Amino acid sequence: MAMQLSESTEPREVRIPVPWGFIAGKLWGDPTQETILAVHGLQDNANTFDRLVPLLLAGSASHALLSIDLPGHGLSSHFPVGRPIYFMDVLSSVHRVIQWLVSKRQGINSVLYVGHSFGGQLGLYLAAVFPECVRKLVVLDAMVPGPTHITKFLDKFKSAVGRMEEMEDKIVGSAPPTYTYEDILKKIKARFYGDLSDEAARILQSRSSRKSGDGYAFTLDQRLKFVVYHPFTKEQQFDLFTKITCPIQLIVAEQTRLGGGDYYAKRMEVFNACSCPCSIFPVEGNHDVHLEHPERVSPLIKQFLIKQKSSL
Repeated sequence: MAMQLSESTEPREVRIPVPWGFIAGKLWGDPTQETILAVHGLQDNANTFDRLVPLLLAGSASHALLSIDLPGHGLSSHFPVGRPIYFMDVLSSVHRVIQWLVSKRQGINSVLYVGHSFGGQLGLYLAAVFPECVRKLVVLDAMVPGPTHITKFLDKFKSAVGRMEEMEDKIVGSAPPTYTYEDILKKIKARFYGDLSDEAARILQSRSSRKSGDGYAFTLDQRLKFVVYHPFTKEQQFDLFTKITCPIQLIVAEQTRLGGGDYYAKRMEVFNACSCPCSIFPVEGNHDVHLEHPERVSPLIKQFLIKQKSSL
């Protein structure tokens, strides 16, 4: 029988073997049960769901949840050096996690997927490329990457490779810089999509940095700042997303939407074109509302993932 989950339930650490090392994760419950796979945003880590998970799983004895550190994040192994990091490389690593989960279960070959930001983008492409792997998909404040003409892609690729090579020359064989605890928190709080609270920063800090001498060093693979996206046109993107068969729940933070203007509207076109059921819910809050105010999103996600029956 699966364990009864409550706010006091502590997750256990897991390491999922991959050819370049391992993918670290935090597992709540029994993975032989139907499992929710939670995937964080770029430069975040598995702790981003710490305050949301108890609300999702409280009172549920039939579901487990695995929150992972993507490669190069948190406690996970970094991708090998000497080559660009492609979006599809990260996507492939998530697929490996799902296959690991499938190997532990009988008759359950898919997951319930929750992805924030970059993790939400991965979920959309995962559901399109591997539709058999995703039964339901929750996208937390993520927009589809914009279409890219091949010439523009090559310019971006050239820039990313050049900056990545410069980064590798600095970091390979060298100890990462160290910071005081206060400076680490300041850097974590200074987010592109808006500052985090002190409490949220502390939650992420415990997994995004480690003690080093008298200070702290980030565990993040700095090359992830230069991830290379795929060169899909708008038409190709639309065609790809017609392959998604599972229901989608898109939760949009109001501060993100209002700050996006035309950029936001253009990225939403793909969701509007989806042939699969797609429900869109605006919530009050910033890009990290699931971490800052999990009570605002947990009822929506729980109703969609656990209480609502899927026809698939």
